[in-house]
Amino acid sequence: MDIYTIRQAALARLIENQFHGRAAAFAERVGMQASYVSRLLAPEDNKYRKRLGEEKAREIEAMLDLPAGYFDVGDAPADMGNIRSAPRRVKVWSEDEPLTADEVEVPRLSLKLSAGDGRLQWHIDEKGTPNRYRRAWVERHGYKPEHLVTVQADGDSMSPEIKNGSPVTVNTAETRIRSGKIYAIDYQGEFFIKRLFVEPDGSIRVVSDSTDKTRYPDWHIRPEHGDVLRILGRAVQVQNEL
Repeated sequence: MDIYTIRQAALARLIENQFHGRAAAFAERVGMQASYVSRLLAPEDNKYRKRLGEEKAREIEAMLDLPAGYFDVGDAPADMGNIRSAPRRVKVWSEDEPLTADEVEVPRLSLKLSAGDGRLQWHIDEKGTPNRYRRAWVERHGYKPEHLVTVQADGDSMSPEIKNGSPVTVNTAETRIRSGKIYAIDYQGEFFIKRLFVEPDGSIRVVSDSTDKTRYPDWHIRPEHGDVLRILGRAVQVQNEL
């Protein structure tokens, strides 16, 4: 097996394991055209097939924080080298414990009827327990604490990425759709956490991560109906239980 076949197999494993088999999501993450990634994955007898060269392989490894030479290892197990830090102690805190200097608190939201128009609206859940995050994590990603909120997922339509009942932290400053990202949205008074894609005709494709497309088919919001779509923000973190 030559080095290009080895790299192609490693690329296919990477997309399957880290991007849930979505080549388009991988392409967006590394700044490639989806069509180019398709050519990298094309079979040997496809005349349009592209080879993953040395320079590009090392560039992708650096972008995704992969070990140097990741693409050059043949038949590696999918879970090889997936722990990259020493064990750290878990800090347990109570609700009445004051914040430390290196922590930020993110409020939980719940749905309540608005007194104005009678529609369901997001409100801070005064009785809910807020989440705490390390300030370094917030600053590293360029978030502002006052723009972060937490909502709770209902149902398994976004599983395995987001499981039923999982708290999802949303950055309300990000309301411009980036194809392939997950957003909390209000569409015609119904609230969803979904993956959104902007189509060439300007419509928005709303996608559930579940593979059960009979129960959770994709649906589209046409450009002329865009005014009834409200984006709460982009999902930036989820807390799933094993």
